[in-house]
Amino acid sequence: ALAKLAETLQAEGVTVIFADTSASDELAQTLAAEVGDIEVVTLYSESLGEPGSDGATYVDMIRANAERIAAALAS
Repeated sequence: ALAKLAETLQAEGVTVIFADTSASDELAQTLAAEVGDIEVVTLYSESLGEPGSDGATYVDMIRANAERIAAALAS
């Protein structure tokens, strides 16, 4: 299944994979390494970030996610 997904990502020209900060991104990193030239960007989705992080409050979390998505898609 991973090989088929890697083929699809290559065929479609995918340049970024979004992962969740509250879970391991090991699978996303493995997939990115398999395909090559894919960035893995973590987003807050299940919980806020640690105090002092860019996802410490709900507003910070939404802003951080929007900025990360926009930057990843613009590159």
